[in-house]
Amino acid sequence: MPQSYVTLLLVVSTLGLLIGWIFHQRQLKKSLAKLCEQVAQDQFYISLLNTILHDILNPIVAAKFTLENLKRQATPDLEPYVDQALSSVQELSLLVQRVRDMRAFDTGKKSLQFHRTAVNRVLASVENTFKDRARAKGVKLAVQKDRTRSNVEIDSIIFQSYVLNNIIDNAIKFSKAGTTITISGYPVGNEVEFVVKDQGIGMSSESVSKLLEGKFDDICPTSNTSKGLGIGMRQVAKYLELAGGKVHVESRTVEESPSDHGTVYRITIPKTQADQPAT
Repeated sequence: MPQSYVTLLLVVSTLGLLIGWIFHQRQLKKSLAKLCEQVAQDQFYISLLNTILHDILNPIVAAKFTLENLKRQATPDLEPYVDQALSSVQELSLLVQRVRDMRAFDTGKKSLQFHRTAVNRVLASVENTFKDRARAKGVKLAVQKDRTRSNVEIDSIIFQSYVLNNIIDNAIKFSKAGTTITISGYPVGNEVEFVVKDQGIGMSSESVSKLLEGKFDDICPTSNTSKGLGIGMRQVAKYLELAGGKVHVESRTVEESPSDHGTVYRITIPKTQADQPAT
C-alpha cells in the first residue's frame, strides 16, 4: 500500500476519533447540564416543601384549638362530627411532624437516641395505643408477650411511631370486622423480631416486590383500593435504615387464598448486647 494512502487512512482515522470525542464531550456536557438543572429543581422543591411544612403548622394548631373548644360546647348530635374532624386534624399534624423528622434525619440535624428497652414494654405500648380503635372496628388485637423478657436496642419513641404504629395502622385499616391482628416480639439469635400479622385483604406479589424495592408510590393493597402505604412505609424504611434493621413481608390476597389471606410483617432489630432487665 502506498505511503500516501497510509497517511490518508491515519488522518481519516484520527479525524474520526476526534469527531467522536467532540460528540462525546457535547453529550457529556448536555448530560451534566441536565443533571445540574435537575439538582437545582430538586433543591427548589425541597426548599418549597420545608416552607410548606413550617407554614402549615400554624393553621393546623389553630384548627385543633378551635375544634377542641367546639367539642366542649357541641350538642350530642354534633359531637361525632367534631370528633371526626379533630381526629383528621391530629392525624395531619402527626403526618407533618413525621415528614419534618424524616428531613431532619436526612440532613443530620436529628439522630436516633438508642437505649435498652424491654420488648414487652414496646408490645404493651402499642396495645394501649390501638386497642380502642381495633375494638371500634370489630377487630381483635392479640398481643403475645415475650416470655424470655428480652431487651432491644432502639429509639423506642421513634421506633413505635415510625415503624410499628404505621404497620399496625395499615393492618387495622385493611382488616374487616371479626378478623384478628396478632402482634408479637421475641429474640431470634442476636436480633429481636417483631411480627404483625393480619387477616386483611392482603397485597399482590407485585405490590410486595415494589414494597421491598422501595417503590412506595406504586403500592396498592389490592387493585380496587386506594393507595395508602406511601408515606408510612417510607418512614418504616428510614428508621430501619438508620437502626440497622430490616423488614420481611409476606402477603396473600383474598383472591389468591379466600380462607387464609392477609399480610405478615417481620421487623428485625439488633438485640441488646448485655441482655439484662431494662428499667
